[in-house]
Amino acid sequence: MSTARFDRRYLLMIAAGLFILLVVIYPLWQVFFRSFFDAGALSLKNYYKVFAHPTYYRALLNSVWISCATGALCMVMGTLLAFLVVRTDLPYKRSLRTLLVLPYALPSFFAAIAWIQLLGPQGYLARFFIQLSGWEAAPWNIYSASGIVFVLTVHYFILVFITVAGALERMDASLEEAARASGANTYRIMREITLPLVLPAIMAGGLLAFIGALANFGIPALLGMRARFFVLTTSIYYALAIPDFGLATALSGMLVIVALFSMAIQFGIQ
Repeated sequence: MSTARFDRRYLLMIAAGLFILLVVIYPLWQVFFRSFFDAGALSLKNYYKVFAHPTYYRALLNSVWISCATGALCMVMGTLLAFLVVRTDLPYKRSLRTLLVLPYALPSFFAAIAWIQLLGPQGYLARFFIQLSGWEAAPWNIYSASGIVFVLTVHYFILVFITVAGALERMDASLEEAARASGANTYRIMREITLPLVLPAIMAGGLLAFIGALANFGIPALLGMRARFFVLTTSIYYALAIPDFGLATALSGMLVIVALFSMAIQFGIQ
């Protein structure tokens, strides 16, 4: 029996190793391997283009700060909504949880189109505001970096909401009850007990939102290209259109490096 059990575990390890090799390592190896080749020879020329050309360098910086802003806003928005749904007696909480998930179910292209129709220069809300106020234009601009952050936040906050809501539901409520029985107010309980316990879930959800925003193409393409605001994903699209496959793989490699760096920071904090 011990031999059979050992064999099953051995086969499981082989299957898991093959899965990681085919699904994770092989695609990453293809990206980095091809990014170091130019005209059939090993070269750093593709990465030189990324850091030497202002367009690609700015695209890298834009991706980082757009993703950081999105991740931070998602952590705030997702955490507050999770507390409302799990820790309050809000009516119709089950229906509300389902409705909160729906924006994430939409493809990002359609999410961007929907917000353009609502907040764009000729959008429904923009025209209503202009008629109501008498201004020549709405005070916001959906075709901008702030518009990209806004739509990305609406699209990805559910990742934080799900992780934090799950952590709150699994948390031992007796700790909060004991603190309340000792005379601690709600603010102190939240600050000293609840938030520290769910902080890993908040950080994990924020990391998922950061990576999702970093890799998203549809929203930056529809809202940023018109304003000549480029991120790594839209720059990869233009590199493939040239076509410059080596540059596209180098930009893709930068996406992976930024994602790995953000994961290392989170693991270091925890």
